[in-house]
Amino acid sequence: MYVARNPQHTDLHRIVRESYAQVFSDKERSGIALPFHLEREFKKYLRCGILSQGMARFRCPVCQKEKFVAHSCKGRTLCPSCTGRRMADTAKHLVSEVIPPVPVRQWVLSMPYVFRFLLATRPEFLRRSLAIYHRTINRFYTKEAQSRQLRNPKVGAISVIQRFSSNLALNVHFHTIYMDGVFYENELGKEVFEEIIPGHEHIVKMTGILKKRLSRVLEKEVDTSGDDSSSLLEMASQSVQNRDEKFQLPIPIGKSCDPPFEEFKGTRCCYDDGFSFHANYVKRFIM
Repeated sequence: MYVARNPQHTDLHRIVRESYAQVFSDKERSGIALPFHLEREFKKYLRCGILSQGMARFRCPVCQKEKFVAHSCKGRTLCPSCTGRRMADTAKHLVSEVIPPVPVRQWVLSMPYVFRFLLATRPEFLRRSLAIYHRTINRFYTKEAQSRQLRNPKVGAISVIQRFSSNLALNVHFHTIYMDGVFYENELGKEVFEEIIPGHEHIVKMTGILKKRLSRVLEKEVDTSGDDSSSLLEMASQSVQNRDEKFQLPIPIGKSCDPPFEEFKGTRCCYDDGFSFHANYVKRFIM
């Protein structure tokens, strides 16, 4: 049975409702001009799912029952309801229409702090880094297929650029689902799938290749010719370093009472001088 959600009673709605206007006012007084679309997103979220802000009325012609559904903001940033719906629709489309019923592997690449600010502020640098990342993994699958004498191997992947880490600090990194193998032409000229499973030694080798090639791109990008003094770039720099407006580290929350832990070191995972490369999660679809 449909139950209308009540967003104004959630903690997120209360925090945004009570604080966002003050934050924007404080930024404006300090000389930081935020883009108009940011404030628009907050205002749209505060109206999302509330009947008094707009609704649709549905009536069954048979039983005469009525249902009221509040309008949604259809946002892509702040609203958890609209973002979750978009995520579910995208996942359904990928599974049913895009990804074939073959094993898929998730590859994740995170880069050192010196890369993150440029990745977040320079689209061309981000594009070139993503292309190097794809070419490196593609070459692994292609070379392995050629070593098995597979004809015309084809690789498939879907990438998502994630812009934040778990603590909401600005950390642009790549999540990619690759077919864990290649499609190739058999003796009958039909395309069939051959599974290729990377070993831990392959991950270590590819991490070294990525470190070398991405560092080379970084060296060419270091010569900054643009204006890096704008307030938005300053805020991005603060977020990358997990600092507040005074460039002080924030108060630790939720970690002071946690038990000590060891960083996970499993197979198909490599950490090299700030480059973190993981490929240890595989999903097998039931045929």
